Amino acid sequence: MPNSNELRVDDIRDWHLDVPCTDRTAVAFTDKSGAMPLTCSEAPESFRVFARRLAMHISESCGEFIPPKQDVSATQRIRIANGSSMVEVDGRRYRITRLRDGRYSARYSRELMTLEQTGLNLVHRRLMLNVAPPDSTEGGLVLITGEPGSRKTTVVAAGLVERMKAHGGFLLTIEDPIEIEMEGWHGKGYCEQIDASSEGFASAIERALRCFPSGMRGTLFLSEVRNKYAACEALRAARNGYLVVTTQHADSPGGGLQRMVSLARDGGEPDAWMILSQVFRMGLHLSLRGNALSSKALINNDTVRGLMLNGQTQHFAAEVEKQQEMLEKRFGVQR
Repeated sequence: MPNSNELRVDDIRDWHLDVPCTDRTAVAFTDKSGAMPLTCSEAPESFRVFARRLAMHISESCGEFIPPKQDVSATQRIRIANGSSMVEVDGRRYRITRLRDGRYSARYSRELMTLEQTGLNLVHRRLMLNVAPPDSTEGGLVLITGEPGSRKTTVVAAGLVERMKAHGGFLLTIEDPIEIEMEGWHGKGYCEQIDASSEGFASAIERALRCFPSGMRGTLFLSEVRNKYAACEALRAARNGYLVVTTQHADSPGGGLQRMVSLARDGGEPDAWMILSQVFRMGLHLSLRGNALSSKALINNDTVRGLMLNGQTQHFAAEVEKQQEMLEKRFGVQR
C-alpha cells in the first residue's frame, strides 16, 4: 500500500469534505492499487492546504453560505438545490456533488485523453471510431454504461474528439455539468458545448437541436440519461437523424438498454423497444479495477433486434460474448 508521504495532491482522484473544511473530516481517495482512504489529519500539510482551498471554491460555487434572504440568481439557486457543479483549483477541474447539507464530494476531472490513453482495448477503440459512417444521416444511438467512476465520460470525450479528427463534422454536447473541455476545432471537426445545469436536459436538448446548422445531422452527446425526459429526447433525436452518444449507470450493455426503455416508457413512449431496435448502434460497458479498464460491447444486428422486439433481454449477455469472440478474430486480437 502506498505510504501517505509518497502521495501527491495530483494522485488524489476524489475528496469528501465539509464546508467549511476541517482536517478531521476531510477524506482523500486515490485510484492507486492497494491504496486506502486517507484523512487529511494524517496527510502532508500540502493536502490540508489544498483541501481548504477546494472547500472555499465549493462554497462559492454551491452557495453554501448564502444567507436565506439574500437575492441570488436563478442559476445559483439551482446549483444550491442540486449541489452539482464544476470548480477549478490550480488548473484542476473537479465535479462537485452534494452528499448532504455541508458535505460534498469532489471528483477530479482529468484532461482530454486519447482513446489509447484511456486504457480502452484496440478492438473497442476501432469500434468507437467507426460506429457510424462519417457522412451518415441515418442517426443512431451509442450507449456507454458503467458504474460511477468507470471512465465513461473520459472514454466518450476521447472517442468523439478522435472521430472529429478522423472524419470532421459537427459535435454538440449537452452536459450537466461540463466535465472535460472539448469545445473548438479538432482537425476538420468542430465542437460546441452547452452546460445544462441551469436549465435542465429537456430544455437544453430542445435548444441544442435548434443550434444545428441547417441541413446537417451531426453528433449529439448527452452526458447522462438520468430521467424519463432525457431518455425520450435521446430516442427522438436518434430517430431524427442525429448520432446520439450518451452514458448511463448500468451493470452491462443489456442492462443499459433495459433502463433506457424503462425510462422512455415512463416518459410516455410505449414503443420504446421498437424504436430502440431501429436506432441502437452500439453499447459499450466499462468497468475499472484499480487502474485497469475492461470493456464489453454489444453491436446491433438482426439477432439483437430480434431479442429486443421479442422481449428476450435475458439473452443479451450471451450475444455480448459471441460478438466479442467474432471481433477478436476479425481484428486479430488474442484474449
